[in-house]
Amino acid sequence: MTRRLSLLRFTASLVTGMVLLAGLTGCPEDPYKAETWTQKLGDPRESERAVQELEQLGNPSAIDKLGTAWIDQGKPVRLLQVIISLARPLTPEEAKKNFVTDYEATGRPANWDKALPFLKRALSEVDEANPRSVDSASKAADALGESRQADALDALIELAQKAPTKKLISAQVAAIRALGKFSEESTKAAAALTRVIDKEPPPNPRTVKEREQARSLEEKYALFLGINGAAINSLGDLRVASAAKTLVLSMFRTPELFMQIRRALVASGPVAEDELRKVLAGTHAEVNQLFKDKRLDKYCGDRNDAPPDQCQPVSAMWFYPAVVLGDFYDPKAVPELLTALKHPPLPVYYLDDQPSPNTQYNAIFDALRKIGSAEGAATVRAMWAGRAAPAGKPG
Repeated sequence: MTRRLSLLRFTASLVTGMVLLAGLTGCPEDPYKAETWTQKLGDPRESERAVQELEQLGNPSAIDKLGTAWIDQGKPVRLLQVIISLARPLTPEEAKKNFVTDYEATGRPANWDKALPFLKRALSEVDEANPRSVDSASKAADALGESRQADALDALIELAQKAPTKKLISAQVAAIRALGKFSEESTKAAAALTRVIDKEPPPNPRTVKEREQARSLEEKYALFLGINGAAINSLGDLRVASAAKTLVLSMFRTPELFMQIRRALVASGPVAEDELRKVLAGTHAEVNQLFKDKRLDKYCGDRNDAPPDQCQPVSAMWFYPAVVLGDFYDPKAVPELLTALKHPPLPVYYLDDQPSPNTQYNAIFDALRKIGSAEGAATVRAMWAGRAAPAGKPG
């Protein structure tokens, strides 16, 4: 009996001690508080779950701790994705749809300022030898474009203007695409994009005979077109007049990108129209010099090595501007279009020694049709009737 009583007293004392210990250590951790999970980010056994819980809670207060963990853990893409997710604003409807219950009533304001240091670091420290780092830079660039934070511009520009490489191009294109969203900082963004495209293209792979050399040139040329195409699209999104002249020159340097350039020129407005009219009138000094230096008015074989007497004239100088001028629907361009119509019809280009199926007339007639000018209609009607055929023959 005494032994049983002693055992009961010991058990009661043990229970009392456990209760007191629980009281001293405080309440159990609250799984609905971000702080509960941010302190577990450094624990390899708990880190993955902590990231998942923080994403579900949707509390931007966790961004700084997540950023520190992202750096400490070698910049994994997953952590950066959660940082971006927490930085985005949410409407009450979006919060409810995504079960972010703390913000169902009021929504969640943007918190890009908290994420900005880590997003910029993903760009400035990108390692092209590490696919994970390049992926992080791509996602960071997309997020910075979405945020349109002025402090992000320099980091985006630095990445956009690096020499393109096969491993880095996805991040560079993302940075260039992001620059096109900075409408409030359009002057600075457009100046950077203009510098990207204001360059001579590398040699076209079709200009060499050796297969190995052609393969090397193909990669460089593809990178050039990828970067320039993205920059031209972004300039079109920004709608800035200052890019017009560079876009016109690019139209002749890289006709492969004509459709993107066409859109960007129209978006650039009346200044672009004036530049194009000068080209048709033959008074655009920079374009005239480009054609002279690069012999763009003649086809001298795919390798550009034919003797001068075997070169064939082409109509690129008149075809491309006429196409774009038609998109402006402006009667002011009719005199220049009619001037260009006085040249004999010529192929726009040659490919494998074969002429293009159309001439500059196709573009000029279509532009005049869009504009609907009576003056243009009379000239075309006279040509059709055979009374005003242009002088000269294709040489």
